[in-house]
Amino acid sequence: GNIYDLTAASLPSLYDREIHVSPLSGSDSTGDGTTLKPFSTLTKAISVANNGGQQIVLHPGTYKEDASINKLNVTICAAQGTNGGEVYVSGTLTINANQSSIRLYGLSINQVNHAGLGSLYVDTCQIGNFNFILLKPKIFSNVNTKNWILSIKLNLLFF
Repeated sequence: GNIYDLTAASLPSLYDREIHVSPLSGSDSTGDGTTLKPFSTLTKAISVANNGGQQIVLHPGTYKEDASINKLNVTICAAQGTNGGEVYVSGTLTINANQSSIRLYGLSINQVNHAGLGSLYVDTCQIGNFNFILLKPKIFSNVNTKNWILSIKLNLLFF
């Protein structure tokens, strides 16, 4: 029979898909996105994320920035063990993904703009202002928001 090397070095880690961010202990210049050396901004984490299944893990603190994401199949979530409101994005998060889905989980965000054509999944979040276009696919679960700002985009053809 065949003998396979199943040591830890030969197996891909689930942690390889995670990018860690901490505004309190991270650094965009010396960090590498691991748990021990997180980045300090969401913007930096988005810039290094690959398309397809990466998870940006935000550790407790306030993220004082405006960030925009146009990656495919990326989750932005609060670190495990954090309680609601411990991770706060005080600026605006703009989602421009046009072909696939973005998932937000366990976050408190001042404002979210969903402008892309891709799906948006929002779960267990608190959002101050939520701007979105009606015809875009969205799934909401346990979302609290102060203001839903709805746009209806119509494509009119004249002959």
